[in-house]
Amino acid sequence: MTGSVYQSDPDQAPDAGFLPGELRHLVAGNRGRLLDLRRTPVLVTRVSPASGFFEVEIGAFEDAGAHWLVPLEDVTSYQFAAGGRVASRRPLAELRLTSYVASRDLAGLEAVFSAGYVSNPWAGDLVLAHLTVLAELGLGPLSARAIRDPAAFAGQWSRPRRAEHLLARTGFAQELWARAAGPVTIYRGIGLAGDGRRAAPASQLPVVSASLSHQVAESHFGSGRAIAGALYRQPLEPGRVFMTFLETAAMNRQYAEAEAVLLAGRGPFF
Repeated sequence: MTGSVYQSDPDQAPDAGFLPGELRHLVAGNRGRLLDLRRTPVLVTRVSPASGFFEVEIGAFEDAGAHWLVPLEDVTSYQFAAGGRVASRRPLAELRLTSYVASRDLAGLEAVFSAGYVSNPWAGDLVLAHLTVLAELGLGPLSARAIRDPAAFAGQWSRPRRAEHLLARTGFAQELWARAAGPVTIYRGIGLAGDGRRAAPASQLPVVSASLSHQVAESHFGSGRAIAGALYRQPLEPGRVFMTFLETAAMNRQYAEAEAVLLAGRGPFF
């Protein structure tokens, strides 16, 4: 444009043809533009909930062809062309949690903790240390072995940082489920295996696992190796939610349990 040292498009489309940027618009292939004075066009090339960024390719002007990594929470600084794709429910919930914790510099803790919890919560002291802090916050009982790793509460895994992560992710998950359109039923199936002798007392934990899938719970209840079983159902209480498959990426990658992890000891059955 004559009279300016910066490139621009004198024939740029009006804002009325675009939608305000929201997390649901962060789908690779969507086109939009930055809300700067010259409305710099962009193409979404990648979305990374684990890192808390989305990537755009600049479509015009001096930086044409450049790739920018943009924090998820900055999506409101963009607008998107009408008619583009929108994220489905599960990826959208994943983006919302990551954006929420990324703004508090907790995305790294969330990714490592959730992956550890889903894969094997009793491997080392990573998850147990989190449950210890959860109990120290008064959110549930804990009776388990002592922490063995002297570095379990060092650096970014200090008690204050673990507590910050626990309160952020629990508060978010509970608010998310409080917005459910109607009653949600959760299930828990228990199969007891063994030779009939009384088992040793189990550890008392501040959380308990259930499922939003009746089929999953029934598979535990109906295990062929079980000598006894029980199948429970009850309404989901949003105030008990700790983490679920809906907002936790690690529960969706290769698992199909539709898991819901609840704060323990407050429901009629579990």
